[in-house]
Amino acid sequence: MAIVVESGTGLSNAQAYCDYNYFHAYVTERGITHSYSQATIESALVIAAKDWIDGYHSFIGEKLVSTQALQFPRLFEDTVTYPDSFPADIKLANAKAAWLQLQGLLLVDQSTLSLSGAVTAESKSVGALSKSVSYESGTAQTYARVLPKDLTNLLKPYLFSFGQMRVVRV
Repeated sequence: MAIVVESGTGLSNAQAYCDYNYFHAYVTERGITHSYSQATIESALVIAAKDWIDGYHSFIGEKLVSTQALQFPRLFEDTVTYPDSFPADIKLANAKAAWLQLQGLLLVDQSTLSLSGAVTAESKSVGALSKSVSYESGTAQTYARVLPKDLTNLLKPYLFSFGQMRVVRV
């Protein structure tokens, strides 16, 4: 699977902000070893870019091209981010978030968690409709989404936040 990486020109078919080679350099530089295939890594890069970076955040400015697939490049107060100045923070955030996705820590399907714990006993009856379930102590799973601060800090300069006015050209 070859993904389409945003070049900084506002591609209408872009799927990620960085490619497999960028991701591989990122993890290798940090001494991280893994056995994920290129296809699995590229899927994580797409999820990190489209679902987390673009899906969970509101960015200041506007898209460079109205038909572009991803949120970047952006137009900020009459300044354009071109390929030679495409935000390095966004590429790095894509790689970091993809690594978290591969670890199962970025977008967690909470329906797969057992909030009460492992079932040790269960009984049901039809007359008077009763049900009883016993759970093993200490097996309850909880999930609090706490992402590394350095990851969220990469996006901060580009985020629309309370107190900022969003300017839209017509």
